[in-house]
Amino acid sequence: MSQIITEEYPNASIVGFMKLDQTADFYFENTPSSFLDDSIHDAKNPKKRLESLANRFCLFNLIKSSYPDLLPLNVLKTQANKPYLEGSSLHISLSHSKEWSAAAISHHPIGMDIQIFTNKLKIISSKFCNEAELDWLSRHDTDGDFLHWLWSAKEALFKAYGLGSVDFRKDLGVLFMEENKGLGIVNKANKSYYDLHFQKINNYYIAISTLTL
Repeated sequence: MSQIITEEYPNASIVGFMKLDQTADFYFENTPSSFLDDSIHDAKNPKKRLESLANRFCLFNLIKSSYPDLLPLNVLKTQANKPYLEGSSLHISLSHSKEWSAAAISHHPIGMDIQIFTNKLKIISSKFCNEAELDWLSRHDTDGDFLHWLWSAKEALFKAYGLGSVDFRKDLGVLFMEENKGLGIVNKANKSYYDLHFQKINNYYIAISTLTL
């Protein structure tokens, strides 16, 4: 059975990481139907279906181990396609990359992203980094770590914001970044700030974004 590695982060956040080592049928049969939705049932791409099922399996087991009193419950989606727990004040976020799946739970708006190292990010960096970020990367990023964390941070900010319709280059910003923490901003009608936390596991980069208290 897939083993879920659980870690605690600041701002009352819990994240579970899981290697995809089972079939889609396994995750489907071991995840309550209330955690699934039509987009998963109707998925025609086998890879996408596997990843989505693994995400929900990971989320279910994370809740089961951390907040068992919440079960049973339904996982729904907002109009902006953000998953949430019906009738609960907890916030959730899901992510996957290649062989790994992850789920996050927090008492505060949260976004989480996991990204495997890829040379593609450097090629498209000007599409999601603003000029200040590109300048900072040119002076500090010698091995690509910060570029990957910056990309994951913006994905995490987008998920934590949860309302969609953002330009990654113009509306999402990383104001400062160190190897394990940073500060992000969503610059829409009302500015909102988010604490960022970074981690690297083997060749995977993880960013957690929670609304600043």
